Amino acid sequence: MQAKRQIIFFILLNVCLFTSTVLFNYVIDPFCIFHKPIFKKPIFLNHEVFMNLGQIEIFLKKTDDYDTLLIGTSHTENFLADEITQALKSKGTLKLCLSGGYPVELEAIVQKALTTGKVKNIVWGFELCQFILPAYTPHESRIFPYHLYKNKLPLLFDARVLRTSLKLLLWHCRLKNIKFSWHYNNTLSSVYFYHDLPYILDMHKCFVTPDTLKKSQATRYRYDMFPCPNWDATFSAIGTHLIPIIEAHPEIQFYIPIIPYSWIYFISRDVKNLEKIILCQRYLCKRTSAFKNTRLYAFHTCQFPHNLANYYNETHYHPDINRYMLYAIQNDRHRLTMENLEQYEQAMIENLKAFEIKDAYPHMDSLEDIIRQEEAKLSSPNKPLLSHK
Repeated sequence: MQAKRQIIFFILLNVCLFTSTVLFNYVIDPFCIFHKPIFKKPIFLNHEVFMNLGQIEIFLKKTDDYDTLLIGTSHTENFLADEITQALKSKGTLKLCLSGGYPVELEAIVQKALTTGKVKNIVWGFELCQFILPAYTPHESRIFPYHLYKNKLPLLFDARVLRTSLKLLLWHCRLKNIKFSWHYNNTLSSVYFYHDLPYILDMHKCFVTPDTLKKSQATRYRYDMFPCPNWDATFSAIGTHLIPIIEAHPEIQFYIPIIPYSWIYFISRDVKNLEKIILCQRYLCKRTSAFKNTRLYAFHTCQFPHNLANYYNETHYHPDINRYMLYAIQNDRHRLTMENLEQYEQAMIENLKAFEIKDAYPHMDSLEDIIRQEEAKLSSPNKPLLSHK
């Protein structure tokens, strides 16, 4: 009889613990997957895989406040959603970024959002290096929860959510009178925005030190004799994870800015890498040109990739670069089409050949600086594409 009571007690205890966990996770809901934040001052966490699902489930599906998506990797995190909304004159924008996002992961996020039927615009920050990968390539260090994007209920009894719920409750107790910092973000417009993150700024300082610049000068690949590839290649990740979405949704306008890496990224790698980038860009242009609802933008004829003060590392840039990409979209600048593709490729290669690593980069270009540089080029058609002085 005693053993029977113990078994019943054990079962009831586990049922109570399970029920308490489910209720606690549902009430706190740290990723806003089941309801809007319960706190007056919400905290939107930096867990992109789950926060993206929450933005889709609650803010896109259950409200009429948003009709625009930002899709992309860490290079898109420093966009402000409100500025995208203003540039496109849309209702509102949700940032569905995924640091290091692979094409198959980004497609899963987009497809989930499209099930709401509310999306009118998609700004897709396109990282060519990711789409060079074969289709369905899995991330080497992350298991994307595809099953949770189909059925969110298992999150109610997920230990990770429980831990995050407890942390969130603790943070709210601590942050009542404390100014929000980067990882305690209280607006969807700036969620994931990391420009003020101290170690990112430290990375920038390390990137442009005299020692690292000298090292890059000594190890750079030379492109003096590099010929533009005259052959074509297909890239299955584009054909599998991007084009079918565009084709299936002619009612949605797609804006695709190609992520502008610094020139030091290219000169630190061999010629085959540049060849792949050019061919992938060419394939992307050819495939998207078939659709009236798609606009492609490219920026390697601009001056800002030459100024390493604009970058934290070889590929990541400060927020005014994001703002300039929006400026280009809003003003229909830097469009890449089949008509100007060959000219753009040649200019891109010439700019790469002309790039020289300076001993110092003291001045970071503001949005106004970049606009001024590009306007000066437009007003002087006989001037070289770039000034390297």
